[in-house]
This record gives sequence, C-alpha cells and structure tokens, in this order.
Amino acid sequence: MAIAPRNEFEAKAWLDGIRTIENWPKPGVMFKDITPLFQNPSHFKSMIDALKQRYEPMKPDVIAGIDARGFMLG
Repeated sequence: MAIAPRNEFEAKAWLDGIRTIENWPKPGVMFKDITPLFQNPSHFKSMIDALKQRYEPMKPDVIAGIDARGFMLG
C-alpha cells in the first residue's frame, strides 16, 4: 500500500518537491528523486500525517520499514 496526498494542494506540493534527473542511471531514463521531500519539513510532516491517517485505524502492533531500490515510504 502506498500513501496518497489528501487534497489537491498537498498533491501539488509533493509533485513540486520531486526532482527529475534526466538520463540516470542510463540514457533515456527519467529518475524521480524524492529526497527533496524529506529535506522540506512541511512536506515530510504532511507525508507522515498521510501515512498516519491511512494506517492508524488499523491499530498495527508493529511497523516494519523495508527499503528496496529507494522506496522509503509506503
């Protein structure tokens, strides 16, 4: 399951915070770098709040963070 923005303003802010790196890691690839979202405190907080809103009703006992190929959220 992935997180999703909760409104149009949040969606635009998240999209504006994603950096595109052309031709990386190879020619023709448009790499989407989400690390600028983590560097912006308000964007980071809104992503955490969206995760909390989505999963808190499920009352999880444990949250495991498994990272594969840079998928650090959701």
